[in-house]
Amino acid sequence: MRPSASSALRVAHFPPQAPENPYIQLLCDALRERGVSIVTPPGRPSILWLLRMHRSVDVLHFHWPEVHYQRRSRLLTLLKLGHFAAFLLTAVGLGCTVVWTAHNVEPHESTVLLDRWVLRFMVRVASIVAHCQWAADEVRRRWGARGEILVVPHGHYIGRYPDRVSREEARRRLGLPMDARVFLHFGALREYKGVENLLTAFQKLGGDHLRLLIAGQLRDAALGERICKAARQDSRIVFYPGFVAEESVQLYFRAADMVVLSYARVTTSGSLILALSFGRGVIAPSMGCLPEIIDTSTGILYNPMDEDGLLEALRRSLGMDRSVAGMKAREAAERLSWNGVAEQHAAFYRKICGTRVER
Repeated sequence: MRPSASSALRVAHFPPQAPENPYIQLLCDALRERGVSIVTPPGRPSILWLLRMHRSVDVLHFHWPEVHYQRRSRLLTLLKLGHFAAFLLTAVGLGCTVVWTAHNVEPHESTVLLDRWVLRFMVRVASIVAHCQWAADEVRRRWGARGEILVVPHGHYIGRYPDRVSREEARRRLGLPMDARVFLHFGALREYKGVENLLTAFQKLGGDHLRLLIAGQLRDAALGERICKAARQDSRIVFYPGFVAEESVQLYFRAADMVVLSYARVTTSGSLILALSFGRGVIAPSMGCLPEIIDTSTGILYNPMDEDGLLEALRRSLGMDRSVAGMKAREAAERLSWNGVAEQHAAFYRKICGTRVER
């Protein structure tokens, strides 16, 4: 049913929250302030829940569909995929409005054929949200999406994490010299983030005053061992493996001069938004949504196809004024207001709910 102009939209997000990323929580909080009612679904799509609740929810909004079916066992993955597809088909059959935010044009740890089938399926049953024009164009080109795609930026993380420590205190607690030039690689350590390329590039840089600070939870023991080996060979590499508690996030960003995102592939980067939110300049590849967010005042974009692109970007950054880059980065983050993001989502929900009824 189409919500009336005076009624509150009722939206359920899948998953209802992401343990390592507060994006959904921040979006839902901002949507509530815009008068949108957030319905909390089960942690995973449930057809029984859908049959019971479909008249009480206007929009089913999906983020990262792969979390609902990707498993270590191929058999279990196929079973979960079957259930996920059945849930979506049931939703469409019941007249539900489905939305998918294309945080990634393709999942990071892709099972290729299955994931591509799911994404082609998603663009046929869902209305699409993308975080930049490049992502919207790619979803159309790769997966055959038709119709309007809402292009709305990823909101900032300003105020989401504690931010009380000084640069000096952060460096003291992390064992970093006060006069060092510190590059930070932050976040869960996964192959697609290209940390090994960063290690190779950094080790080619001369300068005892340089430090590469790597912090994040390991997803691959072999990758962790390779990072530890590099740290043993080069004392300038400082490695803090493990989950980073919210209270400790500030330590790494306050200690850093620049944040390095060495992605091998990327669509949207929460790590980029986090760096900007803490007022840190960024070094990143010119790919995905990144060029639509970073400019020459906030950081350095390099050509990922250039073998020495990352190394040259690190060198160029040594001549940047970190304070100016940080100030411009913070200004860029402030423009990514959740009020605006939520307003655009709410208007999009109303539009597509009405369109489904009128078709």
